Amino acid sequence: MKEMVVFTSCDGREITVAATASTLPEAVLRGPKLLQESASVLNILFGFLGSGRHPALENEPFEVQLAVAEAAEKYSVSSAMNFCRYMFGYVHLHPRPCHSNNGI
Repeated sequence: MKEMVVFTSCDGREITVAATASTLPEAVLRGPKLLQESASVLNILFGFLGSGRHPALENEPFEVQLAVAEAAEKYSVSSAMNFCRYMFGYVHLHPRPCHSNNGI
């Protein structure tokens, strides 16, 4: 049975999630609802719950990608963990060239 759970991000925004014990660990569902991550990171992370289309992270800044990956591990969101593992592996194998503004 899905339960509507309201979390508060570290930047004070409330995020409502329809979750079950199979989508989020029981400790997260029953624990404190004030989370250490920003609303933007949590919105992306919670987008991995359920069976719908998952969020795209390719165009997010690296800091956001990393924060989502860390939150996925912390809260055991397996679909996000797997996606981040794949994405970081791909980036490692296919790095983009760095461009500097000073021509060096």
